[in-house]
Amino acid sequence: CEVEAGEAVAECCSVSGDGLGRIVAGQFVSVCLLARDTYGNPQICSHDAMEAFLHDPTGQLVTSAVIKQDDEKDGTCRAFYTVEKAGQYGLCVRLNGVDVEGSPFPVEVIPGEA
Repeated sequence: CEVEAGEAVAECCSVSGDGLGRIVAGQFVSVCLLARDTYGNPQICSHDAMEAFLHDPTGQLVTSAVIKQDDEKDGTCRAFYTVEKAGQYGLCVRLNGVDVEGSPFPVEVIPGEA
């Protein structure tokens, strides 16, 4: 008898990567979503819709992340993005339209080298 992981649940997923916290303006960074079902089992991301987008402090959309899904079928999805202007932002990461645990994540963009 083979048991398969259930559908990924946003509240059970986690996000990590160099695109969280403090980043440098103009540099590409990434966040990695680890998709998990209700029981904590890894779930293949390609069956689910990951969204990532950045808002400024007023709530206006700044940039849409370019989503690249890992093809290792290990339950991870990765989003790459860059921001040109220094400031405080919020990175929203959603799975199937629902914020993952901790979203929106605070992002501080510091000036790049001139």
